[in-house]
Amino acid sequence: MPQDAAPAELPFSPAADRNKQPILDVLQRLLPPSANVLEIASGTGQHAQHFAAARPDWIWQPTDAVEPAALQAIDERCRGLANVMPALRVDVVEPSWPLGPAPRAGRDAVYCANLLHISPWTTCPGLMKGAARHLTAGGLLLLYGPFRVDGTATAPSNEAFDVDLRTRKVLGYEALSRGPAGSVYQMPLRLFEMAAEADLVFELDRKCRRRAFASSVALPAPAKLFVNVFPSAMYDPEFQGAALVRLAEDQGLTPDRVVLEITEKSAIENYDLFAEALAELIRFGFSIAVDDVGAGYSGLEKIAHLNPRYLKFDRELIRNIDSSYIRREMTRALKNFADQIGSTIIAEGIEREGELRTLLELGIEYGQGFLLGRPAAAFLPPAPAAPKAAAAR
Repeated sequence: MPQDAAPAELPFSPAADRNKQPILDVLQRLLPPSANVLEIASGTGQHAQHFAAARPDWIWQPTDAVEPAALQAIDERCRGLANVMPALRVDVVEPSWPLGPAPRAGRDAVYCANLLHISPWTTCPGLMKGAARHLTAGGLLLLYGPFRVDGTATAPSNEAFDVDLRTRKVLGYEALSRGPAGSVYQMPLRLFEMAAEADLVFELDRKCRRRAFASSVALPAPAKLFVNVFPSAMYDPEFQGAALVRLAEDQGLTPDRVVLEITEKSAIENYDLFAEALAELIRFGFSIAVDDVGAGYSGLEKIAHLNPRYLKFDRELIRNIDSSYIRREMTRALKNFADQIGSTIIAEGIEREGELRTLLELGIEYGQGFLLGRPAAAFLPPAPAAPKAAAAR
């Protein structure tokens, strides 16, 4: 593919487009003529494409902690550049990076742009330790971001973005269910599929709900606990108002700190009865969130009928929203709907800075995704510069 050319549907970052040449000018002064470079958090792949096209003598290895489709987009953008290796999934906080052997003896540089200032603190030591493992002697760790020189921001836009991030707080944590580690049942989708085949969804849902509440003992106040529930829970005596209040209070939680998530994808046999059950829980002080909004499974009228406090926008709507006019306009329309019914939006699946910036511009107050925080085995305190987030746990 020619230099800086890419199909219109590929993710695009205006910031990366603006800064690619100034960064390249600096890299050419710092790197040797035949450099082997490992890029962390490649994002859209625009830097990899621009740098590798300008310097065919450099070997460039793009990586990112995203799903395969995003890595494939990087590969597509860099298609035709023989010195760009296939993009690899690398999460810097993991103890080992699955890179394989370097194409040449050692890696001359690790390059990372616009990651540390928008990530939890664990990202920083993870990056430092990983770079130390993979750099050759005398290799460089090159960082780019809205850093300060003598305490002063290098650009007004960087200062404004940094202030916006620092004034935001964590809203809550979503309790995620996991099966036995390393087994085919580790991820919840497969786990609940097997439960459905055995007609045990009701029992598994109850078990997961109990574990979610039990784990909330360490939940930092005043953060909320987001708990996923199946519609069948309305038949569970433990899910009735007073009983659920006791379950929460046993773990030191008041109902106003508990948000019950109902996925829009769920098949609800008796919508009116289900809405009545949720209305009863709302009267006891619990909040309701509708998950996967925008996936197209339910009408907006049905969603409004549930009186949700939060609408969680589906990750497919958020992915590459910065490069999709249709996704931006859909989000704008859904935000208007949320405002009309008194709901607050949480955008799911935020993985890139471009997506975050676009959502902030659209007035979306809350979000969750790998860019803001990764699932962890315990509740983690928010990073100082974390945006408002419904962080995953």
